Amino acid sequence: MRAILLVPLATLGLLGAVLTFDLRNASAHGDIPPPVPTGSRLITAKQASFDPITMFVDAGQTIYFRKMSGHNFETVDGYVPEGQEKIYTDLGKDVELAFDVPGIVVYKCTPHWGAVMGGILVVGDPPNLKDLVEEYREKAESDNENGVLSLLEVLDEHIMDRELG
Repeated sequence: MRAILLVPLATLGLLGAVLTFDLRNASAHGDIPPPVPTGSRLITAKQASFDPITMFVDAGQTIYFRKMSGHNFETVDGYVPEGQEKIYTDLGKDVELAFDVPGIVVYKCTPHWGAVMGGILVVGDPPNLKDLVEEYREKAESDNENGVLSLLEVLDEHIMDRELG
């Protein structure tokens, strides 16, 4: 797919210009990631962070991880719902994932976990979300998992924003 951008002459001071962008390979070149299907969600890797860091998703909803050059996705052991399988993706590969088990999934970029490159997915609508957050916080304090503690702080803010509406 190509997009054509016509630029007004006065803007460029030229006789005319047509700029084209090849959207098929946009994410490979660090430009805009390709669009995701309607009803899906998008998380992009940006230097040493994921954007957004926290996301609420429906059970079974597809999440696209884009711009993953130099990054991967790995669930953090002990910080996923019971019954959720371990996920570890190849480095540098864009991926599409869906989660069916309701609860909190903490994930990281393995090579950049020291810089706390990770995120949290809240899958479904767990009725005991605040209790789960507190359970994860206590476990993270006990395990000295400072990265998980940092991500839980971001989740707390996200939950508060949702409650305030």
